[in-house]
Amino acid sequence: MSDGLVQLQSSSHHKNLLNAMWKLRTMGNLCDITVQVDFQGELEEFDAHQVVLAASSGYFESHLLANDQVKKIFLSDILPHAFEKFLEYAYFGRIEVEKSYISTILQMAKLLKCQDLVDACEAEIPSSVSDETLQKDGVDSNAPNTEVKTKQPVKRAMKRKKSLKKL
Repeated sequence: MSDGLVQLQSSSHHKNLLNAMWKLRTMGNLCDITVQVDFQGELEEFDAHQVVLAASSGYFESHLLANDQVKKIFLSDILPHAFEKFLEYAYFGRIEVEKSYISTILQMAKLLKCQDLVDACEAEIPSSVSDETLQKDGVDSNAPNTEVKTKQPVKRAMKRKKSLKKL
């Protein structure tokens, strides 16, 4: 005799899962990809989870699915601080930035093909913002250059969530 089916569901599971993954990332645990980000000689490394990057970014999805052996990706022409904000968005679906920084985040989101972040940025800025304005803010309008890198001196960027600076 069957009582019927019941659905057991948590309203906070997704939030708890992403919080746990962020904590693992900031502690350097179970990360399976390192992203090196360079902008005008400022080079930082960010450890992350490939699945989070691929799920958040069409750019990472296509790159990582095309080469499942990649352990390190190099991005140029993206501000390291902007990429840190992208990671925060990828893990939490939200970030806080100064209004003056939105165009920088928007251009990076376009390069990384993170449509949710593009939409969030575009909702906050006038539609008259041009690519020229976006370039002036410190992000090249060409797609980021990527390649697999090995052994390079870099500044590690393993920042805990509580120490993230608000822009």
